[in-house]
Amino acid sequence: MASLPCTWLCKNGQTQTVLQLIDTDPELVRVKGREGITPLHHASEDGNLYLLEKFLSVCLKSLEDVTNKSDTALHIALKNDKVKAFSSLNKTPAVGYWP
Repeated sequence: MASLPCTWLCKNGQTQTVLQLIDTDPELVRVKGREGITPLHHASEDGNLYLLEKFLSVCLKSLEDVTNKSDTALHIALKNDKVKAFSSLNKTPAVGYWP
């Protein structure tokens, strides 16, 4: 039940509440709301580097999550001109190893 509130809270700037929830259950970073969007996707869309770092520190696997349109957090950052967010995500060890 915390899934929709977590994505809603993230979208509405309730950073401290979101952080408390993911401390309790890190998998909440991966729970999808409308259109398959996760809290990590919201942070990427907003360019919120602080939340991106926190979310990835508790659940690195969330980088694999895609929206209903098959967008990852990296795609969303680029589509919204969040270059710093894209750069931060791209430096994550799980991402930057393409030959």
